[in-house]
Amino acid sequence: MTISKFPYKLAGCAMTAIALFSSAVSCKKVPVGYISDQIRYIADTFRVVRGTNWNSDPKAFELDGSNYPISVKLDQIRDLATGKPVDYFEKPNEVFVWTALFDPNSDTTVALLNKKRKLESVPPLKLIEKSGQLMFNEGTQKVPPGNYTFDVTVTNGSGTKTFRDISVIQIYEQAFRQEGAPGCAYFIDGTNTSGDIGTPTMTYKKISDQGYQVRLKVVDKNGKPFNPKSGELIKRGDRPCSRPTPNSTPWNTPTLPWSAIMN
Repeated sequence: MTISKFPYKLAGCAMTAIALFSSAVSCKKVPVGYISDQIRYIADTFRVVRGTNWNSDPKAFELDGSNYPISVKLDQIRDLATGKPVDYFEKPNEVFVWTALFDPNSDTTVALLNKKRKLESVPPLKLIEKSGQLMFNEGTQKVPPGNYTFDVTVTNGSGTKTFRDISVIQIYEQAFRQEGAPGCAYFIDGTNTSGDIGTPTMTYKKISDQGYQVRLKVVDKNGKPFNPKSGELIKRGDRPCSRPTPNSTPWNTPTLPWSAIMN
């Protein structure tokens, strides 16, 4: 009697096919982790005062469950109104960079300050690769006020994705403003006679795009400044008098370069 081997041959072919399929599947690279399509900045607009140092919240870059470690690259910045690319944020400018911690109690002169800072040529904007944080410096003084949109590319073990128009950078001028209720009084030399002469008028005038000084001039009704060196500005006995330090003085204050005139 002859026994057919056909069923055994068919079973052998089926097992061979399964083995080949399993081999093909096992050679396919399995993605490491996950990268979302919904990566974003929590803030839809970053408002930066022109010419100042400002950093975004390091936790403001939302990965939507994407795995660390990540690499974030700044791709292109465009004028929001025109859609045209701009290079303002890429051009290096000389700015002071701190090399040590500033101490307002001991760093009381510009010479002492200069021991803890140095001039470096850097772009106005730096994006931290490992977190997506945005860091702006004084070089934004060279960036025209306006709104700018930008793209970033994010990479992790699962792949790379580009996010267009992920957020907006708004560069704006901070106008000087008067806070509090100003007052002015007179004292007659050699007497105890004094009185109120009303609220002084303060005007502000920007004189330069360079430097970090506010120059306060106290002038008479004819616009002539009082001269401290001639004893025309004296200390009141019941309150302190400001002294010229880098961190606190009405004559040389580390803010934007404007001139304030009070009469």
